[in-house]
Amino acid sequence: MEKENKEKKHKGRFAYLNDFKLNENNEYEYHGNVFKIELSNEEKKKLIIKCIGLHLLLMITILVGGFLPYEAMNGSFYVVVPYAFEFIFSLLILPKMFTVFTKSVLREYEYKKSVDKIRPYYYVIAINAALGFGSCLLYGFLEGFEPILITAIYALSKLLSTILANAA
Repeated sequence: MEKENKEKKHKGRFAYLNDFKLNENNEYEYHGNVFKIELSNEEKKKLIIKCIGLHLLLMITILVGGFLPYEAMNGSFYVVVPYAFEFIFSLLILPKMFTVFTKSVLREYEYKKSVDKIRPYYYVIAINAALGFGSCLLYGFLEGFEPILITAIYALSKLLSTILANAA
């Protein structure tokens, strides 16, 4: 009885491996869908500068809110948690942007792990920035708005973060 040559079908997060097939040279070739970025070099540079500029401005805005001597950031979990998610997701976008900007052809699994994740991550940032603004107001009503200048700058940084995350 001969042993049948059955290919192992991968499921879940390793399903993309099913798109790789052995050729006659015993090397793997990709046979899945590909996505091409059809922009001229000049258009691609403009897009990269725009995206990186917006994201850099967003990260500066987030960091300004975090470095302020705002009393609520010292112990109010409902102020700290949205800020933490804002900051973490702004960092998680960077490798996804790097993948998109460095390649002109993306395989389907690369596209799903990068391009498909960028917009939802910006939504998470926008939602958490809006929650940060709301929690800033809540903290102000519960504990007072003193010092008013720091509270105003923090609230403005949350509003600007919400706007920038929606614009990116």
